[in-house]
Amino acid sequence: MLGDDTHLKLRPIESEVSLLGNCDGSARVRQGSTSVLVGIWGPVEVRQSRELPDKATLEVSVKYCTGQGTPRDTYSEDVVASVCREVILLSEHPRTSIQVNVQVESDDGSVLAVTANALCLALMDAGLPLRSQFAAVCCVTTPTTNDTDTTPTVTWDPTCEEEGDDTTARYLFVYDSDSRNVIFSNYTGGQCEVREYLLYLQKGRQLANQIFSYFRESFEKFLRKDVKFQLLLSESDKVKGNGS
Repeated sequence: MLGDDTHLKLRPIESEVSLLGNCDGSARVRQGSTSVLVGIWGPVEVRQSRELPDKATLEVSVKYCTGQGTPRDTYSEDVVASVCREVILLSEHPRTSIQVNVQVESDDGSVLAVTANALCLALMDAGLPLRSQFAAVCCVTTPTTNDTDTTPTVTWDPTCEEEGDDTTARYLFVYDSDSRNVIFSNYTGGQCEVREYLLYLQKGRQLANQIFSYFRESFEKFLRKDVKFQLLLSESDKVKGNGS
């Protein structure tokens, strides 16, 4: 069960970029029935009381579709802020603020992974300096019913139903695009053997590769439709033509 690739798959992914006109970068990602919208503002002016002399101040807000503030909102904000600090070069914009607003429009499982993937596209759209792009996947484990094999069953990109009360542990892995190393991970649940954890890292990396491929194709389609980008390509072609 532990090395079985039967459940190593993602739900269908859809995305939109630059869909909000009032911010510097935005993206919506849907995986299955989970949908997350991220807006980025910044670098913008920051209140003097929150100003940092050596880097930008990071402000993160996460709101779920329930509309009511819960401890889950705070926990999600902590996760998003941790990922942002790993990837955004905050030192490039001292004495400013970078604001990240996350709206969970619908939650049918794997919401933190979907949030991280929407965050990556929104940051790219905003043009902020990043150490690398990143992609996130998550999985849950459930006890096996086989008496002769006690290794847990692993489900990747789980739905809310699959994230039910019978799960023994939940994992979130965020990988960078350069070396496919984990830049952030989160684990909740019972005990986990080292060999299991390392195997989950390896399997998650395979799924992250699929997401990076999707990101590349998604942004290529977006840029082909972008008028400013087409003008830049046209000017570049003219320069090359004159040079020859």
